[in-house]
Amino acid sequence: MAQHDYSIANQSGAAFRSDLNNALKAIVSQNSGATAPSTTYAYQSWADTATGVMKIRNSANSAWITLYELDGTLTMEDGTAASPGLAFRSDLDTGFYRIGSNQLGIATGGTGRVVIDASGRLLVGTSTSLQSDSLLQVYRASGDVRFLLDSDSIDNTETVLFRAVGGSRNADFGVFKHSGITNPCGYFKLEEEDGASQYYWTDNSGNLRISTTSTHVGTTSGTVVGTQTSDERLKNIIGPVEYGLNTLKQIEPVRYTLKSEPDVEKLGFIAQQVQPLVPQSIFDTNEHIEGEPEDAPTKLGMEYVAMIPVLVNAIKELSAEVDALKSQLA
Repeated sequence: MAQHDYSIANQSGAAFRSDLNNALKAIVSQNSGATAPSTTYAYQSWADTATGVMKIRNSANSAWITLYELDGTLTMEDGTAASPGLAFRSDLDTGFYRIGSNQLGIATGGTGRVVIDASGRLLVGTSTSLQSDSLLQVYRASGDVRFLLDSDSIDNTETVLFRAVGGSRNADFGVFKHSGITNPCGYFKLEEEDGASQYYWTDNSGNLRISTTSTHVGTTSGTVVGTQTSDERLKNIIGPVEYGLNTLKQIEPVRYTLKSEPDVEKLGFIAQQVQPLVPQSIFDTNEHIEGEPEDAPTKLGMEYVAMIPVLVNAIKELSAEVDALKSQLA
C-alpha cells in the first residue's frame, strides 16, 4: 500500500530517486490505503482498503465514485429511473437502478417499468406489490392489460400454453395442434385430484366439450358439457324407478326470485321439500351460505334432470288410466 502527492520537489539525487520510487509505488498500487490520499486529482484512482472497494475521483475533484469491490465484484451507483446506475452509453435513461433495500428496477426512457422486490415478486407497471402472494403482477392504471404467447406455426402434438403447477398436478390453458384437426384449437386441461386429465374445448358449432383424450380437442368427439352419459356398459343397473305420479303430486312447484337477483323471477322447486321424496335428485354442495351461522347446514343443490324418469313414470301411469277408461267406455 502506498500513496503520494505526486509533487516531486528539487532535491539531491538519492532523495529524488527515493521520492520517485514512492510515487511509482503509489501508481502501481492504485494509491491503496485505509484513508483517502491527502492530495487528490480529478479522475485519480484509490483502492480503499478500509471498505474493500476501488474508487475514482470525479471530474470536479470533489468526491469519490465507487467502481467495484477489490475482490472483483462489480458494483454501481444506486441511480434512479431517470438516471439508472447501469445504463447504455447511447441511451443513458435506460438501464438498471436500485429502488431500495434488495429491490431492483428496470427503466426505459427514464421511466421505471419492471421491479423485482425484496420478496422476489416481479412487478410490471408498478413498484408496489398489489397482492402479497402473487409472484407475477402486471398493472396498468387504465386500458387493456394483455399477455401474449405467440407462435407463427405449431406442428402436430405442439402447444402454446400457460401452465400452473402445484405439487404433482397441473392445469393448462392454451392452443393445441394434432393430426386430427387442420388448425390449432383453444383448450384448457384440468388434472383431477386423482391425476386423471380432463380436456375442455368448443367445437365448430360452439358446443363446449369434455374428454379424457387430448386428440379429441378441436373435434366433435368427447361429450357435450351439460349432457349425460347414458351408455348401458357404463352402468350397474339397480332396478326400476319407484317414483311416479303419487310422488309428483306431493311436490310443489314454486315461483321465486333469488335474494341476489330480486328482479328476476324463476320457476322451480325447493330442495328441502323434494329431498325426502326424491333424494337422488338433491345433493349437498358443502358450501357455506353467507350470513348463515357457521354451524348451519350447507347449501343444497338439485339435479333437475333426475326428475325426468319420475315424470316418465307419472305419464305412463296416467296413460294406463286413460287406456282403462277408454276400455270401460268402449
